[in-house]
Amino acid sequence: MDTISKVIAIGSPHGDDQVAWIIADHLHVNNLLPLVAEWLCLDRPGLSLLPHLQSGGAALVIDAADFGQQIGDVCFLVPHELMLNQRVKMTSGHSWGVQDTFELAAALSIELPMSVVCAVQLEQCYPLADMSLSLKDQIPAIAQAIVERLQH
Repeated sequence: MDTISKVIAIGSPHGDDQVAWIIADHLHVNNLLPLVAEWLCLDRPGLSLLPHLQSGGAALVIDAADFGQQIGDVCFLVPHELMLNQRVKMTSGHSWGVQDTFELAAALSIELPMSVVCAVQLEQCYPLADMSLSLKDQIPAIAQAIVERLQH
């Protein structure tokens, strides 16, 4: 695995969909990924995610999703697993999600730098709701799981 040079946190201000932003902030503020040069928090980027993935080096993409696990569970995937749904079926809280972006890149034969997708199981995405306390309490543990995964 190439060294991760950027973190792309995808979310919205709706309920648990904020979790990627909060995890990225925790990682950055606590200097848990010291080699990361670029930190992006994107609000439902849709198709504009593609140029962010194309530029620079390897990316860690963090997004909340419903993949049928316990709240706060984390699933790490590389793009080909995400596209083929080999490990999980992810349902994004966005109309155009991370999975769609990787599928589009593949369909257009766009080569992307290596990426790791970190999906975090959400509880709810109610409009303008606060993040679930049960998920918020797990932020440090989720951040640590990310650090450990990237060290392997």
